[in-house]
Amino acid sequence: MSAHTNAHASAGALEAALAANGLPADVEARDRLALIRPRSTTAAQAIAARRGQVIALAATHGFSHAALEIVGTREHGAAAPGDAALPGD
Repeated sequence: MSAHTNAHASAGALEAALAANGLPADVEARDRLALIRPRSTTAAQAIAARRGQVIALAATHGFSHAALEIVGTREHGAAAPGDAALPGD
């Protein structure tokens, strides 16, 4: 199994583990970094509040680092109410 396939499998397994713990998010593997994108503002808040558990799950699935993308929920590139604009938005 290639490193790319392993990273993809690890990302999928981490997504499943997060979902099983009530933390719905998409996970993108970038080498040993898990980029975690919550599927809703509520999920982002829950993931942030339970960051120790999230980091432990990421480590269990082979990641050495985890990053939480906190962009809020967006539709068609528009910022959600309360989101700060970022360069390039």
